[in-house]
Amino acid sequence: MPPTLAQYHAYHSMVCSPPTAKQCGESFQRSGGIILFMPARSAPDLSDSTNTLSPLTYYLLVVVSFTGLSTLLGLTESVDAREIGEKDQAAVIASGKEGDDAINLSPLLRSIRDPANIAVSIDALKYVAKHSNVDKLSDFKIVRRFEYDFRLIGINVIMIHMASPAQEGGTRPLHLIEVYQVRNPVLRSISRVILTCFQSVWPSIESFLSLAGLGN
Repeated sequence: MPPTLAQYHAYHSMVCSPPTAKQCGESFQRSGGIILFMPARSAPDLSDSTNTLSPLTYYLLVVVSFTGLSTLLGLTESVDAREIGEKDQAAVIASGKEGDDAINLSPLLRSIRDPANIAVSIDALKYVAKHSNVDKLSDFKIVRRFEYDFRLIGINVIMIHMASPAQEGGTRPLHLIEVYQVRNPVLRSISRVILTCFQSVWPSIESFLSLAGLGN
């Protein structure tokens, strides 16, 4: 059974139980999906992408980012959390053709609160396509979207779930793109330092956890 919308909501608001963290993380990993975390208006190559998000990784992010504390204190606002029905699953391209200068992406890929600054870029879509062997951006379908304002730390985040065509085994890969913006300039600088440190040390930690049998 795939996770429910309520389980994904708890997962993305950073207060879910360990079984839910495991189930939601595995919904991306086992399907062969890509997970991409990126600051708003940044290049995907300078962001953090992975094929796995174990419960240990998840709870490390909860603690380091203070997002879980924000939710526990009642200082997180859920702006959006919804399924896009299978019949209405939205293509990521709203108008225009791939390669055109005038291509327009789906408004579902933009923040409701701050659409001008927080959005999934075409470069981010191309990055996920390249790393998941998807030939055309039009093959992606938006299946869920979430948006939160973690007011304790001044972070706005959108989380987009996208599916791509089924692989040989019949499973449709499920991908996650998170785009966030830190409103406070001081906290923004601190978050960049934390992200850089996290990116530099995490491969070693992940390798150790894998060898110890704790990575999943």
